[in-house]
Amino acid sequence: MPGAPKACAARRPAARLGCRRASRRGVRIGVAVRRSSGSRSYRTRRGEPVVPTAIPSPDHPVDSEPARMPITDVTLDEGASLTHPDLVDLRGCRIGAGARVGPFVQIRPGSTVGPRCKVSSHSALGPGVELGEGVFVGHGVVIGDADEEAAPRTRIGAGASLGSRATVLSGVTIGRGAMIGAGAVVADDVPDFALVVGVPGRVIGDARDRGGLAPPDPAGRLEAAAG
Repeated sequence: MPGAPKACAARRPAARLGCRRASRRGVRIGVAVRRSSGSRSYRTRRGEPVVPTAIPSPDHPVDSEPARMPITDVTLDEGASLTHPDLVDLRGCRIGAGARVGPFVQIRPGSTVGPRCKVSSHSALGPGVELGEGVFVGHGVVIGDADEEAAPRTRIGAGASLGSRATVLSGVTIGRGAMIGAGAVVADDVPDFALVVGVPGRVIGDARDRGGLAPPDPAGRLEAAAG
């Protein structure tokens, strides 16, 4: 009869239908491995999550305390904040009042982060780096050298802004209010309010010249630097 197969399908257990639908999505029922989101998640037959645990061994013992990055001989002025204190590597530096330092930031001895600065995640300040007031440091920026013995001073003027993944070589002075484009490599001194892009970095304009538009400066860094 034409209607018989439909009746059989209607009587098929819902659980089996669920298993077939899941298998088409690449999700195995039982100890399931979800790949649709790009990450693995393990589930029991009842759908309860299973948290994978580390198995200790003589060669790889499991610590009872989570690993912490070092903070040594650091001065935090009033209002300074470390967004993730366990995820920064700071030694022998000073963080100014109201400054904010993100996670996975490394600051070497002798460096100073000025008041109201923001140092974004995954950035590194070598020894002897000076950030003036209100400097913005984007993600993944590298300033200075890793050599702590003979590193010259590297100075970033008040109100300057460094785009993500920019690199400032050791001994360079960047003027106040200057803007360094993302990914630029700055090997020479930069004048005040200069707009720098490229590898190697070159001045292409004035950070205050926006064709009659107000500069994109919600924090007031350029205004403060000009004062």
